[in-house]
Amino acid sequence: MVLQKAGNEMEAHNSIRRYLHRIGEEIRSTAEIAKLTSWPAAVETLIAKADIQIMCRNGYNERHYESLIADSSLFKLTWKQEFPIEINGVETYYGKLLNGNLRRN
Repeated sequence: MVLQKAGNEMEAHNSIRRYLHRIGEEIRSTAEIAKLTSWPAAVETLIAKADIQIMCRNGYNERHYESLIADSSLFKLTWKQEFPIEINGVETYYGKLLNGNLRRN
Protein backbone atom coordinates (compact mmCIF):
# COMPACT_ATOMS: atom_id res chain seq x y z
CA MET A 1 0.00 0.00 0.00
CA VAL A 2 1.48 3.34 -1.05
CA LEU A 3 0.31 6.56 0.57
CA GLN A 4 -0.02 9.54 -1.70
CA LYS A 5 1.71 12.65 -0.42
CA ALA A 6 -0.94 15.25 0.32
CA GLY A 7 0.94 18.53 0.42
CA ASN A 8 3.80 17.34 2.60
CA GLU A 9 5.24 14.14 4.01
CA MET A 10 3.79 14.61 7.51
CA GLU A 11 0.22 14.74 6.20
CA ALA A 12 0.71 11.39 4.46
CA HIS A 13 2.49 9.92 7.46
CA ASN A 14 -0.30 11.03 9.83
CA SER A 15 -3.20 9.86 7.67
CA ILE A 16 -6.06 7.77 9.05
CA ARG A 17 -5.02 4.91 6.79
CA ARG A 18 -1.51 5.00 8.31
CA TYR A 19 -2.90 4.99 11.86
CA LEU A 20 -5.16 2.03 11.09
CA HIS A 21 -2.23 0.19 9.53
CA ARG A 22 -0.06 0.80 12.64
CA ILE A 23 -2.87 -0.29 14.98
CA GLY A 24 -3.22 -3.51 12.97
CA GLU A 25 0.53 -4.11 13.24
CA GLU A 26 0.45 -3.65 17.00
CA ILE A 27 -2.54 -5.97 17.43
CA ARG A 28 -0.83 -8.66 15.35
CA SER A 29 2.45 -8.34 17.26
CA THR A 30 0.57 -8.45 20.57
CA ALA A 31 -1.13 -11.69 19.48
CA GLU A 32 2.27 -13.15 18.52
CA ILE A 33 3.69 -12.24 21.93
CA ALA A 34 0.64 -13.83 23.60
CA LYS A 35 1.31 -17.09 21.73
CA LEU A 36 4.79 -17.20 23.25
CA THR A 37 3.92 -15.93 26.72
CA SER A 38 0.39 -15.07 27.87
CA TRP A 39 -2.26 -12.48 27.09
CA PRO A 40 -1.58 -10.48 30.28
CA ALA A 41 2.15 -10.35 29.41
CA ALA A 42 1.35 -9.40 25.81
CA VAL A 43 -0.97 -6.58 26.89
CA GLU A 44 1.64 -5.36 29.38
CA THR A 45 4.16 -5.23 26.52
CA LEU A 46 1.69 -3.30 24.35
CA ILE A 47 1.15 -0.76 27.13
CA ALA A 48 4.93 -0.41 27.63
CA LYS A 49 5.40 0.21 23.91
CA ALA A 50 2.70 2.90 23.99
CA ASP A 51 4.37 4.49 27.02
CA ILE A 52 7.69 4.62 25.16
CA GLN A 53 6.00 6.23 22.14
CA ILE A 54 4.51 8.92 24.40
CA MET A 55 7.78 9.49 26.27
CA CYS A 56 9.69 9.94 23.03
CA ARG A 57 7.36 12.75 22.05
CA ASN A 58 7.52 14.54 25.40
CA GLY A 59 10.38 16.27 27.16
CA TYR A 60 12.71 14.44 29.54
CA ASN A 61 11.71 14.33 33.21
CA GLU A 62 14.34 13.10 35.70
CA ARG A 63 11.79 11.95 38.32
CA HIS A 64 9.79 10.01 35.73
CA TYR A 65 12.97 8.39 34.40
CA GLU A 66 13.99 7.32 37.91
CA SER A 67 10.62 5.59 38.41
CA LEU A 68 10.87 4.02 34.95
CA ILE A 69 14.26 2.39 35.55
CA ALA A 70 13.31 1.31 39.06
CA ASP A 71 11.04 -1.45 37.75
CA SER A 72 11.35 -1.60 33.95
CA SER A 73 13.70 -2.69 31.22
CA LEU A 74 14.05 -0.45 28.18
CA PHE A 75 12.70 -2.13 25.06
CA LYS A 76 13.90 -1.27 21.58
CA LEU A 77 12.38 1.81 20.07
CA THR A 78 10.33 1.56 16.93
CA TRP A 79 12.94 2.09 14.22
CA LYS A 80 10.45 3.27 11.63
CA GLN A 81 9.41 6.38 13.51
CA GLU A 82 11.06 9.73 13.92
CA PHE A 83 11.19 11.29 17.37
CA PRO A 84 12.24 14.80 18.35
CA ILE A 85 15.55 15.20 20.17
CA GLU A 86 14.34 18.39 21.78
CA ILE A 87 10.97 20.08 22.32
CA ASN A 88 10.87 23.80 23.12
CA GLY A 89 14.46 23.68 24.35
CA VAL A 90 13.87 20.62 26.60
CA GLU A 91 15.75 17.44 25.72
CA THR A 92 13.51 14.39 25.21
CA TYR A 93 14.16 10.83 26.36
CA TYR A 94 15.12 10.04 22.79
CA GLY A 95 17.56 12.94 22.75
CA LYS A 96 19.16 11.77 25.99
CA LEU A 97 19.34 8.22 24.66
CA LEU A 98 21.08 9.37 21.44
CA ASN A 99 23.49 11.61 23.34
CA GLY A 100 24.40 8.86 25.82
CA ASN A 101 23.02 10.85 28.75
CA LEU A 102 20.66 8.21 30.16
CA ARG A 103 22.29 6.51 33.08
CA ARG A 104 21.47 3.33 34.92
CA ASN A 105 21.90 3.31 38.72
